[in-house]
Amino acid sequence: MQTRAGLAPRGSPEYRVEYTYDYIGRRIHRKATRKLGNEWYRSDERRYVYDGWNIVLELGGQEGALTQPWQSYLWGTDLSGTRKAQAELAAY
Repeated sequence: MQTRAGLAPRGSPEYRVEYTYDYIGRRIHRKATRKLGNEWYRSDERRYVYDGWNIVLELGGQEGALTQPWQSYLWGTDLSGTRKAQAELAAY
């Protein structure tokens, strides 16, 4: 995703989000960058950890060290007997 200059006011930053997928189609990496002037700067980056097809953890961090838990997910049967994801905002 990238903001086009024709859709944003002059001087507004442009954003780009890049995704990486593994060989079976699961998203494993997300990198968001923004453009200020002529330079692109990393604004956000995430790695995803899976248990089979279920995402269980998002990792974030500073300067490429994506080791801090950002958000975790708990999968299992709920009270109605169906399997749904429960997201938990991490406050690590």
